[in-house]
Amino acid sequence: MNRREKTKKFISRFRSSGMVSRFFHCPGDFCPGKIALEISVIYIFLGTLWILFSDRLLLKLIVDRELAAAVSMIKGGIFILATAVILYFLIKIFFSRIRSMNLDLKMYQEQLRQMAFEDHLTSLPNRAAFYETAKGHMDHCPGSNMALMFLDIDNFKYINDTLGHRAGDQLILKIGKRLSALSDKSKSIYRIGGDEFIVFVHQYEAEKEIETHAKALLHFFDRPFRISDCTLNITVSLGIALYPLHGNDVETLLKCADIAMYKAKSAARGRYAFYSQETDMQIQERMALENELWKALERNEFSLCYQPQIDVITGRINSMEALLRWNNEKLGQVSPLKFISIAEETSLINPIGDWVLLNACNFLKRVHDQGHPEISVSVNVSIIQLMQQDFIEKVMKILLETGVEPGSLELEITESVLIESYDGIKDLLKELKSKGIKIALDDFGTGYSSLSYLTHIPINTLKIDKVFIDTIANNGEDTSLTNMIIMIGRRLGLSIIAEGVETEWQLEYLKKYDCNKIQGYYFSKPLPQEELLKLLDKDR
Repeated sequence: MNRREKTKKFISRFRSSGMVSRFFHCPGDFCPGKIALEISVIYIFLGTLWILFSDRLLLKLIVDRELAAAVSMIKGGIFILATAVILYFLIKIFFSRIRSMNLDLKMYQEQLRQMAFEDHLTSLPNRAAFYETAKGHMDHCPGSNMALMFLDIDNFKYINDTLGHRAGDQLILKIGKRLSALSDKSKSIYRIGGDEFIVFVHQYEAEKEIETHAKALLHFFDRPFRISDCTLNITVSLGIALYPLHGNDVETLLKCADIAMYKAKSAARGRYAFYSQETDMQIQERMALENELWKALERNEFSLCYQPQIDVITGRINSMEALLRWNNEKLGQVSPLKFISIAEETSLINPIGDWVLLNACNFLKRVHDQGHPEISVSVNVSIIQLMQQDFIEKVMKILLETGVEPGSLELEITESVLIESYDGIKDLLKELKSKGIKIALDDFGTGYSSLSYLTHIPINTLKIDKVFIDTIANNGEDTSLTNMIIMIGRRLGLSIIAEGVETEWQLEYLKKYDCNKIQGYYFSKPLPQEELLKLLDKDR
């Protein structure tokens, strides 16, 4: 093998090894190694040509050696000057491209930072941005008063369930735009996830300023939102934690504001609350209650009591309301006012509600079999239960299994929930009613007191809340609104039940204005099954 063949073989192996491609490979269209090689090749090529041809030409044209030497020096100067000019432009191009790459890199880094610190839906700063900003303020101004307001949308889950997640996202987007208008030098707004927002007050003098901010923030939601051809009246709950009173770091403040928000939400919708040690204890109590609630069905800790409903004309029992009771070995007898809301928030209300409906129908069947076929039962249902796609199937299956006729079952829905979620459940209520199941509107007057609303909701029964019955005076003065509610309800063809009747005067008043039924301690408290059966036997 001669030298030329050996050289070709070496070059072939070198290329196939990939060393050349690895050496000159660079991301993108910019490679310093390649540019350096190009400059070197150009320099060698031009320099070689210049030297070879210029020297030969010089020797042919000039015989005088001194003149040739002088011309050669000039030629060398021209070569150096040309080389310098070429290198100048090549280096300039090189550094221009480096500068361009640096600008692109900075832009890319800025985009990454924006992605890391900006909420993709609302374009508001996110949780990470909040932590950075709040920590920065605390580090630079440790003696200043700051406040963290934790905002949560009330019943946002219902909106997602009834209108869909796209509508929920549209609502979040519009809320974000509305809140962004509050941002100024003293306040910054963040979306930290889901339906939760943070308003961070950088500095304040007195707590009254924070109360003013909180009230303004709540009133900010007085104007309804228009989403998917629906008008939504939104309320929010606001929890407030103060720096350094409630905590010296961002994590502690956020936890305290979250606890205060739950206090505000448990009190009523559209409220604000400041963090306190008492609130913290209440939240711990709530957590303990929630933990026990998860096991209550397994332990068979629930029971049902039944409060009779009396026909005002005949004075006899013709229906009853099933009321849930929970007796826990650690917590004792727990009020429904405490555990029902927790069951709804955790969706435990669905299995619990199924249990209530099944047991109430089983007992009603027993009542019928013991000679009281005219009795019907009323069962409270949550909006969470109604949102289940198979709710109607569940109800009909229970009726079939227990042998109870649909007309003997009445489902109670509170007024505030019905009006708030009407667009999402109106078809379901109509279908339930078409199957013979009765629908009752509970706690009427406590939410909206909108009598005109009764004209287009599919209900059979109107239950007047106890707060109206309590206004019936015993001095002969008719100052109660109850008579007007009864009158309008009767004209709409509804059955009227008065809750919380406790005196004979109230009973006589209700008789006077033609109320259909009464329910309350004047006649009977809620009773266990066996005691109610005895009362029914006496009532024959």
